[in-house]
Amino acid sequence: MLLQNNCQFIGNLGNDPEVKHLDNEKTVVNFNIAVNESYKNKQGEKVTTVDWMRIVLWNGVASIAEKHLKKGSKIAVAGKARNRSYQDKEGVTKYITEYICDTILMLDGKNTTAETANIPVTTSEPAPSIEETELSPEEIDDLQF
Repeated sequence: MLLQNNCQFIGNLGNDPEVKHLDNEKTVVNFNIAVNESYKNKQGEKVTTVDWMRIVLWNGVASIAEKHLKKGSKIAVAGKARNRSYQDKEGVTKYITEYICDTILMLDGKNTTAETANIPVTTSEPAPSIEETELSPEEIDDLQF
Protein backbone atom coordinates (compact mmCIF):
# COMPACT_ATOMS: atom_id res chain seq x y z
CA MET A 1 0.00 0.00 0.00
CA LEU A 2 1.37 3.41 -0.96
CA LEU A 3 1.06 6.01 1.80
CA GLN A 4 0.70 9.62 0.86
CA ASN A 5 2.16 12.41 2.98
CA ASN A 6 4.12 10.06 5.23
CA CYS A 7 7.44 11.08 6.77
CA GLN A 8 9.87 9.52 9.23
CA PHE A 9 12.85 11.08 10.97
CA ILE A 10 15.51 10.03 13.45
CA GLY A 11 17.19 12.79 15.39
CA ASN A 12 17.92 14.47 18.70
CA LEU A 13 15.74 17.01 20.47
CA GLY A 14 17.22 20.48 20.25
CA ASN A 15 15.19 21.73 23.19
CA ASP A 16 12.97 20.42 25.97
CA PRO A 17 9.44 19.71 24.73
CA GLU A 18 7.11 22.71 24.98
CA VAL A 19 3.81 21.53 26.44
CA LYS A 20 0.49 23.32 26.12
CA HIS A 21 -2.75 22.11 27.70
CA LEU A 22 -5.58 23.60 25.65
CA ASP A 23 -9.01 24.61 26.92
CA ASN A 24 -10.64 21.67 25.13
CA GLU A 25 -8.62 19.27 27.36
CA LYS A 26 -6.24 18.40 24.53
CA THR A 27 -2.48 18.41 24.98
CA VAL A 28 -0.03 19.54 22.33
CA VAL A 29 3.77 19.18 22.53
CA ASN A 30 6.21 20.95 20.22
CA PHE A 31 9.95 20.51 19.81
CA ASN A 32 12.64 20.60 17.17
CA ILE A 33 14.81 17.65 16.27
CA ALA A 34 18.19 17.82 14.58
CA VAL A 35 18.47 15.37 11.70
CA ASN A 36 22.06 14.79 10.56
CA GLU A 37 23.25 13.71 7.14
CA SER A 38 26.89 12.87 6.36
CA TYR A 39 28.60 12.52 3.01
CA LYS A 40 32.04 12.88 1.46
CA ASN A 41 32.66 15.91 -0.72
CA LYS A 42 34.78 15.97 -3.91
CA GLN A 43 37.93 16.36 -1.83
CA GLY A 44 37.07 13.20 0.14
CA GLU A 45 36.33 15.11 3.35
CA LYS A 46 33.43 14.08 5.52
CA VAL A 47 30.74 16.77 5.60
CA THR A 48 27.83 16.69 8.02
CA THR A 49 24.74 18.80 7.51
CA VAL A 50 22.00 19.35 10.07
CA ASP A 51 18.35 20.00 9.26
CA TRP A 52 15.89 21.06 11.96
CA MET A 53 12.42 19.53 11.89
CA ARG A 54 9.53 21.05 13.87
CA ILE A 55 7.63 18.17 15.48
CA VAL A 56 4.08 18.43 16.86
CA LEU A 57 2.53 15.69 19.02
CA TRP A 58 -1.06 15.55 20.26
CA ASN A 59 -2.83 13.94 23.23
CA GLY A 60 -1.59 10.41 24.16
CA VAL A 61 1.75 10.63 22.37
CA ALA A 62 2.14 14.19 23.68
CA SER A 63 1.70 12.93 27.25
CA ILE A 64 4.44 10.33 26.77
CA ALA A 65 6.76 12.97 25.32
CA GLU A 66 5.99 15.36 28.18
CA LYS A 67 7.00 12.72 30.73
CA HIS A 68 10.03 11.13 29.07
CA LEU A 69 11.70 13.40 26.52
CA LYS A 70 14.20 16.17 27.14
CA LYS A 71 16.77 18.17 25.23
CA GLY A 72 19.23 15.77 23.60
CA SER A 73 16.90 12.73 23.63
CA LYS A 74 17.35 10.55 20.55
CA ILE A 75 14.03 9.59 18.96
CA ALA A 76 12.43 8.36 15.78
CA VAL A 77 9.12 9.90 14.74
CA ALA A 78 6.58 9.12 12.03
CA GLY A 79 3.70 11.20 10.83
CA LYS A 80 2.70 13.67 8.14
CA ALA A 81 3.96 17.03 6.92
CA ARG A 82 1.81 20.13 7.15
CA ASN A 83 2.45 23.62 5.85
CA ARG A 84 0.61 26.51 7.43
CA SER A 85 0.82 30.24 7.89
CA TYR A 86 0.07 32.59 10.76
CA GLN A 87 0.48 36.26 11.55
CA ASP A 88 3.01 37.30 14.17
CA LYS A 89 2.45 40.08 16.70
CA GLU A 90 3.49 42.71 14.14
CA GLY A 91 0.97 41.37 11.60
CA VAL A 92 3.62 39.82 9.35
CA THR A 93 2.56 36.55 7.72
CA LYS A 94 4.92 33.69 8.56
CA TYR A 95 5.01 30.30 6.84
CA ILE A 96 6.12 27.12 8.57
CA THR A 97 6.39 23.43 7.85
CA GLU A 98 5.73 21.14 10.77
CA TYR A 99 5.47 17.40 11.13
CA ILE A 100 2.38 16.12 12.94
CA CYS A 101 3.56 12.80 14.36
CA ASP A 102 1.47 10.04 15.86
CA THR A 103 4.30 7.57 16.48
CA ILE A 104 7.49 8.05 18.48
CA LEU A 105 10.28 5.60 19.23
CA MET A 106 12.61 6.47 22.11
CA LEU A 107 16.14 5.42 21.15
CA ASP A 108 18.23 6.47 24.15
CA GLY A 109 17.97 3.10 25.89
CA LYS A 110 18.45 4.73 29.30
CA ASN A 111 16.18 3.75 32.20
CA THR A 112 14.32 1.27 30.04
CA THR A 113 10.89 0.39 31.41
CA ALA A 114 7.78 -0.92 29.72
CA GLU A 115 6.77 2.65 28.95
CA THR A 116 10.18 3.87 27.72
CA ALA A 117 11.44 0.72 26.00
CA ASN A 118 12.55 0.89 22.38
CA ILE A 119 9.07 0.11 21.08
CA PRO A 120 6.88 2.45 19.10
CA VAL A 121 4.42 4.52 21.07
CA THR A 122 1.43 5.30 18.89
CA THR A 123 -1.64 7.26 19.76
CA SER A 124 -4.93 5.40 19.43
CA GLU A 125 -6.54 8.46 17.91
CA PRO A 126 -5.46 10.24 14.73
CA ALA A 127 -3.85 13.66 14.93
CA PRO A 128 -6.43 16.44 14.70
CA SER A 129 -7.29 17.82 11.28
CA ILE A 130 -6.23 21.32 10.35
CA GLU A 131 -9.74 22.58 11.16
CA GLU A 132 -9.58 21.01 14.63
CA THR A 133 -6.20 22.59 15.38
CA GLU A 134 -7.04 26.16 14.41
CA LEU A 135 -5.79 28.27 17.28
CA SER A 136 -6.17 31.92 18.13
CA PRO A 137 -3.26 34.24 17.28
CA GLU A 138 -2.32 34.36 20.97
CA GLU A 139 -2.21 30.55 21.18
CA ILE A 140 -0.15 30.36 17.98
CA ASP A 141 2.38 32.84 19.36
CA ASP A 142 2.67 30.67 22.46
CA LEU A 143 3.40 27.58 20.31
CA GLN A 144 6.19 29.09 18.20
CA PHE A 145 9.82 28.27 18.94
